[in-house]
Amino acid sequence: MRVTSSMMIKTMNYNLQKNLTNMNDMYNQMSTGKSFNEASQNPVGAAKSIKYTSYLMEIEQYQANANDAVSRLSVTESSINSVEELLEKTRELTVQAANETLSDEDRLAILSEIGEIQEQLLEVGNATYAGESLFGGYNIGSQPFTHDSDNLLMYNDGYINLEGPYDASMSDADIEALYTLHAGEAILDDSSSENMIYHIGENSEVDVNVEGHELFGVGESSVFSVVDKIAMALEGKETYKVVENGVVVEKTLDLSDLIGEIDDSLEAVRSTKAEVGAKSGYVNMSLNRLNQDHYTYTALLSSNEDADIAQVSMYLANAETVYSASLSAGSKIIMPSLVDFIG
Repeated sequence: MRVTSSMMIKTMNYNLQKNLTNMNDMYNQMSTGKSFNEASQNPVGAAKSIKYTSYLMEIEQYQANANDAVSRLSVTESSINSVEELLEKTRELTVQAANETLSDEDRLAILSEIGEIQEQLLEVGNATYAGESLFGGYNIGSQPFTHDSDNLLMYNDGYINLEGPYDASMSDADIEALYTLHAGEAILDDSSSENMIYHIGENSEVDVNVEGHELFGVGESSVFSVVDKIAMALEGKETYKVVENGVVVEKTLDLSDLIGEIDDSLEAVRSTKAEVGAKSGYVNMSLNRLNQDHYTYTALLSSNEDADIAQVSMYLANAETVYSASLSAGSKIIMPSLVDFIG
């Protein structure tokens, strides 16, 4: 085959361009730290990177959800601990007050402490997390526990202890009128119906919501009602009134009996705290798994697309040497022309 100068120059240009492209690829790998920067350079690797990146984005969202759930559950558990401590203090004071040797002055001092506990229980009931009501269910923008114009305790838009207790000095007719007026707004059970679900995995979710009436109870046996009855007894009142099956009933106040009611309230609060603790443990376990998955997929993504810098450095030095050799060889191919001798 006849080889011409034109063919040699064309081949030289092709090889120079190929070697320059190879050297440019090495420069890109060195500067970006990636073994490929376009899907066309490694279609299979690019597909894997897309898959691993998608997994990591999902995991990071689940991690964010889990961290938020852990924080909310932690604040919830702390608030429930406060309720438990306040009830334990109430029990201690009630046992002390049940001692008949106490003076009237001592009883008044205990009554003052009970009054403070009542206020603190309301404060805990209106606790917030990240600016949102903690125990308000779907009502996150305002305080869930309030008193209406008749000083009846309300939870959101319902009455948490409409059944009582009422002061024995109130007439049955007045109590019946109040009860009839608000009967349609009474909260009759402490079951939870407003769930706040956090998705913490592809098939994992947790309800972090604890509603106020679920924690404090409802009706005559609610935490607020029991503490109210203790306050009445300390004020020297011997009876109180409640509504049972639509009928006003008068009952005896006895501090010794109220100790048992406080114990029942403590048991209910501790049961709620145990449920919250179990959820917190579950979320933490899921979070540990998510952290491990994130580490695994990050390692896979790095293995798939990160360049081996030491190896690339060696390849780059080799590419530079080859390109220099191509330039040197090319200079010998381009023969001197008449122009080189003019002058």
